[in-house]
Amino acid sequence: MTTFEIAEKYKKLYEIINNSNIDPETGEVLYEIDEALEYEIKQLDDTRDKKLESIEYLKREFKKSEEALKEEAKRLTDRAKSFTNKIEELKKLQDILLDGEKLKTDKFTFYYKNTKSVDVDINTLPSEYKKVEYKALKAEISKALKAGKEVAGAKFVENTSLIVK
Repeated sequence: MTTFEIAEKYKKLYEIINNSNIDPETGEVLYEIDEALEYEIKQLDDTRDKKLESIEYLKREFKKSEEALKEEAKRLTDRAKSFTNKIEELKKLQDILLDGEKLKTDKFTFYYKNTKSVDVDINTLPSEYKKVEYKALKAEISKALKAGKEVAGAKFVENTSLIVK
């Protein structure tokens, strides 16, 4: 079932979710999405089962859009990378042609500029010039907790997730 096949009465839910609730000119919140959705779902005269099924179809429609956009973003990122590589190859050709010399044409001036960058050996760098970032090793913590070990600052918490099959 596509969005277009979903009953007209559920299109209001789709529109609330799909359209921004923020005024683009003022930045003002026009309405609270949760409140608007709750109000709309209560106005529908379908059974609870029908409401849940229709909402699931809406979720799946948004999921398809999300996946398509992610795929398109990856495609565009890959395409941009190919242009970056082409630019680098063209720079190499210019470097070969210039052979270290400066050249001024009617439209461009080509020259070399010396710059400085910092080359770092992280192993010998003094600690005041290093930044340490910590990350919890959740898989190892989970194993330890399951094995009955006590891990300071960590515990199991119960979460509830809605599953739809």
